[in-house]
Amino acid sequence: MTAREQKKLLDELKRYEPAMIPADRDAYKMMVKRQKDDEDFDSLTEQKLTALHGKYVKFKSKSDFDQFFKK
Repeated sequence: MTAREQKKLLDELKRYEPAMIPADRDAYKMMVKRQKDDEDFDSLTEQKLTALHGKYVKFKSKSDFDQFFKK
């Protein structure tokens, strides 16, 4: 995982930080500190980051909103 991908995932998770459970929030804060120090993430941390991203960030498809905007 590149530094750019890590930064993108961390930026997307920033919005969901208040909704995280305390253990996830602590892990997220630790990852942010490591990112600021320009440290490379090891494979375990990368797995935790992708798991957190999958757990909290949900993308809705645009077709879900078609029922509200009929032509």
